[in-house]
Amino acid sequence: MSSHSFKLWSIMRDVRSENPAKRYKALFKLNELKEKETAPRGIVLEKLVKEAARPFPEPVDVWDDPSYHLLRFVSDFYEDDLAQLMIDNYNGFSVNAKGEVVRYLCELSGEKYRVLICDYLEASLKDNTAILPLDALFDEPNLVRRIVQNFYTYIENDFYKYEFYRMLLFCLRNESIIPFKHKYIVPLLIEDFKKLKEDYLQYDSSYDPKFVYNNWKENYLAIRSNFEVLLSLIEFYYSDDFVGTLKEAMTFKDPQIKTRAAIISLQKQIDVEEKILFECATNVETSELLYWELLRIHKEHLFPIKENKQHYFAKSHLFNLVIDNSNELSYPDQIEIIEKIFTTNYYGQGIRYYFISFIHEDEKKLAWVGGYGIDDEDDSIYMWEGTYIDQNKFSDYSIQEHIQNFLYDRKEMIKEIEETVEFTSRPPIFKMNLFIAAIYCYFTFASWGGYFLENDMNSLRFGIVMAIIGTVFITWRIIRYNKVKVELKTFTLSYHNGFKTKEVQINHINKILNRKSPILTRIFKRQPKTILIYNEENELILKIPANYVNYEEFSKELYSGTLHLSEQPYIEEAS
Repeated sequence: MSSHSFKLWSIMRDVRSENPAKRYKALFKLNELKEKETAPRGIVLEKLVKEAARPFPEPVDVWDDPSYHLLRFVSDFYEDDLAQLMIDNYNGFSVNAKGEVVRYLCELSGEKYRVLICDYLEASLKDNTAILPLDALFDEPNLVRRIVQNFYTYIENDFYKYEFYRMLLFCLRNESIIPFKHKYIVPLLIEDFKKLKEDYLQYDSSYDPKFVYNNWKENYLAIRSNFEVLLSLIEFYYSDDFVGTLKEAMTFKDPQIKTRAAIISLQKQIDVEEKILFECATNVETSELLYWELLRIHKEHLFPIKENKQHYFAKSHLFNLVIDNSNELSYPDQIEIIEKIFTTNYYGQGIRYYFISFIHEDEKKLAWVGGYGIDDEDDSIYMWEGTYIDQNKFSDYSIQEHIQNFLYDRKEMIKEIEETVEFTSRPPIFKMNLFIAAIYCYFTFASWGGYFLENDMNSLRFGIVMAIIGTVFITWRIIRYNKVKVELKTFTLSYHNGFKTKEVQINHINKILNRKSPILTRIFKRQPKTILIYNEENELILKIPANYVNYEEFSKELYSGTLHLSEQPYIEEAS
């Protein structure tokens, strides 16, 4: 038994200990082994799954969930037998571990796993034991569509109601299904609005962000989120029955609910008072939200702030960033813009940062919000995301010193990021030279054969010359192609062909095609396909032999590496 497997057997024993300290130590060791990425034997993985389904001592804290941690360890190893074993032992897992089973199945490719998930849901939804990890399911739009179409009646089940509402909304927004079952869905929406309004109105008269993100956080945010889902569904299931609901929602004190209701009302030609739009536009919780939603429905001209919009966007962006990344019962208060800083992004384009102070957890903190583009439109909401909270205290430096530190740190960060290699590939040298070596060997041995069989000195000389030429030529090719490299860094794509390097900035790439090479290239260079890269003027700026890279991996890295661009290039999918 390997030391790795022995440690796992020891951990499986210790996680059952009645001593919480011993369980904690065992789970800590398990996470250490997980980071080492050493694959244990299949029989050990199967034992871990079965062990995770057995009863454990009563938990003493959030971390004390051995069932979940054991499955998290197993989920790094994708095997058919493990998937079926998880389903077979499903009822024995903890709640969090059950969610991990669905995540695991979502990661596996193949129709049989989608069928397995649907079969699991059919069996477990009936007794309310199914867990629906929406973040994992939303990575599989076709699967979500199938779940909605097959199990939509669980919208009536209070236990799963809002999970199914969210999946339905996800499908409608992605246009994977058209609004369906109007006569079934609309009455449910009306009834659920009434119930949810009763829950909401308990908070409305006392609405205050200090309460929302402190005392009310556990309960209120779920009510708000559910309310927003129902309002968003009205966009697809609208009827005159919802006019009163929308108008009433616009009178609520919650700015996010008010904003959602206002946007749907504008879409459906329902009058929205100017003061409501102004309240939402100037509220730190919703300034960004309102503008993005107006852009989505092509009514951004209705945004009531006409000058210095970025002041509101920057404050709103910071507020939501802090809220989304804080587990504490607190929220950013007294957000004030201290200064605007003009600098450039990684591509040399002009951008603007906002130097902002705010109070968080009774401490004055600093943030840099940006960078907002200034080339096309001076007051735009679009930015290259680079917002962060400064770790220095406000009192540590003067304002100018803070700014100088920011500019220096940014310069150093750009240097570091510029050199980060995201993808690199070299041609398969052995395969490329094997055919040529075979030809030279044939002529060389044929010539030597002529000498030994017929004592022909000319054949010997020819064989020696061929051996020398072949050795020199293949050595030269190996040296040359050892230098050939395709490299994708954070902001540049480069191709070194053995003699020279051609580099392009990824923000200048307009499209990338993977096309069949000209017939002479296919015959003499044995390059069946060529990657063609074009700039904004649709000019061919770079050609890379497709057999020098794994195109599927290459295209995925390029796609993720260009997500931050305002205009992402077209990247032809791997075929």
